[in-house]
Amino acid sequence: MPTSATGRSEPRAPRRGFTLIEMLVVLAILGVLSIFVALSTAPDPRRQAAGEAQRLALLLEAALQEAQWGGRAIAWSADANSYRFWQQDGERRWEPITGNDLFRPHLLTEGMGVSGIEVEGQALAPGALLKFSPAATPLFRIALNAPQGTLFLRSLPSGKVDLQADPQADPQSVRQVPQAQ
Repeated sequence: MPTSATGRSEPRAPRRGFTLIEMLVVLAILGVLSIFVALSTAPDPRRQAAGEAQRLALLLEAALQEAQWGGRAIAWSADANSYRFWQQDGERRWEPITGNDLFRPHLLTEGMGVSGIEVEGQALAPGALLKFSPAATPLFRIALNAPQGTLFLRSLPSGKVDLQADPQADPQSVRQVPQAQ
């Protein structure tokens, strides 16, 4: 049997597995990827507030459409950190809407609040309802305090509700909503 220069007579089997360097490179890549995943899934208060404001804008549009197309009056009210929708009963008294997931009462996210409401340029009295009738679309403006500043919801004559971000705006320029006890 022939012997090699190293003194071994049988050929070596190829090595299997990974080297330490290869393992460290893979761990470093996984670490960097996990940081990106953690940062992208962490809740961003500004993004949450913008989403909350957009949700309210869409709900107000839906209430306006329901009033116009459904032929029944709907109203909206808010306190400092929550809001709800109302409907008229058979005797034309306002009662909270129940049994409707779309118009159920809603608590705003942490750090957000309704700071003021105007209807047709006039401050809405504390506790008053913002009413949507089948006959007319009221022009209103709602100021929301948010981590990124003041957000405004403004109704348009078309029935759409526009979201405007104005971090320099003074929320005192719109009537203050009383604080919940």
